[in-house]
Amino acid sequence: MAKNPKAHATTEGVDLDPTIVRGYDVRGYIRDVKKGGKEVKQNLTPEIAEAFGRALGTMMKLGATVAVTSDHRALSPELVAGLARGFCRVGVNVLHNTAQPLYGGRPFLPTGALSWFLIKSKLDGAVQVTGSHNPPEFNGLKISVGLEALFGDELQKLVPLIREGRFRTDVAPSERGRTSEVDMLGQYLDMLRHSFAKLRHARRVVVDSGNGIGRAITPVLQALGCEVVEMFAEPDARFPNHLADPSSEEGTGALKERIRTLNAKKKSGETPWIGIALDGDSDRSGVVDENAAVVWPERMAAIFYADYLKAPQHRGHMLALDVRASNVVRDTVVKAGGRGVFIPAGYPSHRKFASLVAHEIEKAAVGVSAEASGHFFYPSAALDEHGRPVAHGQRYLIDDGIYSALRFLQIVDEQPGAKAASVEQVMSALPSYATSNELRLFVPDEVKAAVVDAIRDELVTRYRTELAENAPMRVVGGMKIQDGYAAVVEVDGIRLQFKDGAWLVVRMSNTSPNLVIKFEATKAARLRELMQAVRDLLARRPEVELDALEEEIERWA
Repeated sequence: MAKNPKAHATTEGVDLDPTIVRGYDVRGYIRDVKKGGKEVKQNLTPEIAEAFGRALGTMMKLGATVAVTSDHRALSPELVAGLARGFCRVGVNVLHNTAQPLYGGRPFLPTGALSWFLIKSKLDGAVQVTGSHNPPEFNGLKISVGLEALFGDELQKLVPLIREGRFRTDVAPSERGRTSEVDMLGQYLDMLRHSFAKLRHARRVVVDSGNGIGRAITPVLQALGCEVVEMFAEPDARFPNHLADPSSEEGTGALKERIRTLNAKKKSGETPWIGIALDGDSDRSGVVDENAAVVWPERMAAIFYADYLKAPQHRGHMLALDVRASNVVRDTVVKAGGRGVFIPAGYPSHRKFASLVAHEIEKAAVGVSAEASGHFFYPSAALDEHGRPVAHGQRYLIDDGIYSALRFLQIVDEQPGAKAASVEQVMSALPSYATSNELRLFVPDEVKAAVVDAIRDELVTRYRTELAENAPMRVVGGMKIQDGYAAVVEVDGIRLQFKDGAWLVVRMSNTSPNLVIKFEATKAARLRELMQAVRDLLARRPEVELDALEEEIERWA
């Protein structure tokens, strides 16, 4: 972010809780709640949003233009208005999405659609107001400056600007920013229709939006010739049915049951139903197959990578691995002729990695990336709303649950053979391991880093003789990168990789007061052994809530 010479200190500092500025977004409470037995006060307000608008706008040129949109969460309209006020006060123009009939006249916009519009239009920045997949008491800000996501140390630089009130102040009335509206969603849907041709084989698809804003996928599926049934399609900030999270058992349970019921009723010879699950702001997706089995996002990632690497010009490309991802992803990349390296979790890391590969590491563009949580990245801004190529769009990866779900259906549809391949057939080509759910254990933000550091040392000491050969971590362009077969992976928390093919990961969440842990092994008994070992270490730390881990151990008993 370039400094602006007109910015200078004022007396208008804001009492900002710095803990809401996390690793790759701003995430705070929009009401008073009780967490971990403690009262937590609201720390994200329209006034705080206005301060973020002023700080971000101060970092931009006078007369710049940004897009500010939101999903359907509580307080989103007020936060959008606060951001717009802040930007306009410092001379930055603001574009909003128009009212959308698809959402009952409300201007909601999927996060992937905003990222596409930002890059396609070459704006000066964008902010999406969203709490993503988190519980209803949260909301937040996903920020881009220029065409890149703002995260890490650069995001943290906003904290002193806001707390000290160092905003641009000498803006004449005639230089104040203006707000206007654009039909961003309509343009985005037109791009999707151009990007995906009609499927060779008609599909029957159940879409579970989880009361988020995922129903934007429905008209595109219908244009592809699909029969669509919607579940929990009406946006509801309370998430009364289930949290919209396609990487969790809770987030996919209702969809599995609907697929099971519909396919039990279908007549012989009829096309079976499959399911698509989207998270709250539709930047993540998951799939349920014809047998009502969840296709977990990390296995979808393996399919995306294998499909990408089958093109001769992509062989040998370096692709990003998520520290939470199954070994099936790493091994699929190697088998398909690619190279996998671990990078830190988070959507900005994948975008930055693609840029590093293109400009510093490989000198070649990367056309796909994936996270175990269901963030899948493609250069969707390579086409505009008219289907015309966008010259610079190919260089930017965008995580978009709607785009990636459609791409997954296209990959299944393109399988060789006269008859339509099933999702189950495509996925059965991948090996299966005993893999735990991704578990989130509540721990206060102020101690979670210390807990991870301590656990790291204890685990390495305990398992030193069982670990595979190590490979050192390196830093390229400020990003931690480590070989996919390293024994002790330290790019994000700690991932131990054992000689017998098992692994475990303990890391701190960048968006919530949680530890994130996960396990995999070739046999269930080994999986349970590793889970119990980590449980025993964490049990010495009363600040960590172990209920989710205890339940997972019991599930594998």
